Amino acid sequence: MKHRPVNEYLRASVELLQDLLKAIEKPRDFNSPRARRYRKLIGEYRRVLKECQIDDLLRKRERINEIIKRHNCDGVIHIVWEAQDCDHVYTKDVTQIPATFIHYVKWEDDFYHYAEGPQSHWITQPFDRPTRITRDLGLEAFENGHPHLIHA
Repeated sequence: MKHRPVNEYLRASVELLQDLLKAIEKPRDFNSPRARRYRKLIGEYRRVLKECQIDDLLRKRERINEIIKRHNCDGVIHIVWEAQDCDHVYTKDVTQIPATFIHYVKWEDDFYHYAEGPQSHWITQPFDRPTRITRDLGLEAFENGHPHLIHA
């Protein structure tokens, strides 16, 4: 799906809302052309609102900016991430990026783009840096004599 700029979503949703408000009086005949248009407008308005989710995006951006400002140390933030791939290899590591929203979003998109299993991340300050961990849970289970049961 090609993303449209936020202002186009706003304009489209406002126009749909205006059309919906003009037709706010619900038609009595369910199968009339007016009733079909009314249902189509409501469906289109819901679809546009669901697609754009402008309020959610703006709130998420504000929340992330606050976290970045709180954990900013000399223009850098550290992102602690953990992931498990399809072969049950668990990895926990730290990535350092510039303390800007654009760099964070780019990193997050790249991080989740090739996800093969459960993944999570959080932002920390450089002095909260944990040690790197890599565990092959499948191999550990085999070595422990129970290859049918994998747990951390």
